Amino acid sequence: MKIASFIVCDDIRIEEGNKISLMGIYNEKIIFVKSKTSTWPRVLRIGIFSETKFIKEPSPSFFELEVIYDKKEISKARGDIVEIKSSNNKLVRIHFVIPAITFKNEGIMKFKISFFDKDKKLIKSISPDREIYVEEQSIEDIRKKY
Repeated sequence: MKIASFIVCDDIRIEEGNKISLMGIYNEKIIFVKSKTSTWPRVLRIGIFSETKFIKEPSPSFFELEVIYDKKEISKARGDIVEIKSSNNKLVRIHFVIPAITFKNEGIMKFKISFFDKDKKLIKSISPDREIYVEEQSIEDIRKKY
């Protein structure tokens, strides 16, 4: 099993023709603008898009995704599998939006995806090789860097 793609964004939409649109894709950072009126905790809606290759493993029926922030689980999502088959292996695509995640301070966000069979037995858990730093910066600092 191998994660082929893992994208964190602001929103995911299903368009006509069953196309998936990802809005506001994050790279390595989520930056909140520092101001006198905006303070921690901060709440953010995030979308997750992932494709995982299943090579020898049995077909999964559902998944659970844990959002881990500063080594603590802060959100868990669960959903059914949309499976795309190819000639040599299976490509499993999941996509969903978590409407509100609360960040209490600056830190590091990580993820873990667990896949289960139809009998609710764990097939395997896997974590993307991806960390997202959540931080706060002044508008002046953001303008200088970007």
